[in-house]
Amino acid sequence: MQALYKGLFGVLVSTLILISHPLVAHEGHDEAPAVANTQATPRFSATSDEFELVGVMEANQLKLYLDYAPDNRPVEGATLELQASGSPIPVTAIAPGEFIATWQAPESGEIAFTALINVGNQSDLLVAELDIHHEDEHADSNTEGLSQLISTGLPWLLGGLGLLLGLAGFLNSLRNRPRAEVKA
Repeated sequence: MQALYKGLFGVLVSTLILISHPLVAHEGHDEAPAVANTQATPRFSATSDEFELVGVMEANQLKLYLDYAPDNRPVEGATLELQASGSPIPVTAIAPGEFIATWQAPESGEIAFTALINVGNQSDLLVAELDIHHEDEHADSNTEGLSQLISTGLPWLLGGLGLLLGLAGFLNSLRNRPRAEVKA
């Protein structure tokens, strides 16, 4: 009889392990899906003693921010002539120290920028480089797939294995049980 209880106990424990897997919470312990990794917007910056220029790619536009380097004040009344890899890009002033240029960036690669800044009787030439490289989306999918398999498949596998072992122990205890003799 004791072997029967051991077998039933094994089946019970295996079933509890198998059923409890959906109760496992992921990072943060909330029910919201995990946040996807995002890639930073391509940008460049160039600095001299007088000026600082930052360019940010957004779709087909290049937003440019021009400040005085010592105190980060926007440069008012400046004109900006911009070239990308030797080709001129038309630039429009939209606010003090802010410019916008319509420009189709290449899919990937390194682009050399030169910017000629004129403010009153001051002028400066700034040089920068924009490096556009897209992460290989498939490189992360292999590690994500493995971690997802481990986090979702492993508990089920262990629970199923425990259930099979418990069932095998239960059947073994039934086989080894002494049989009652029937007298006629």
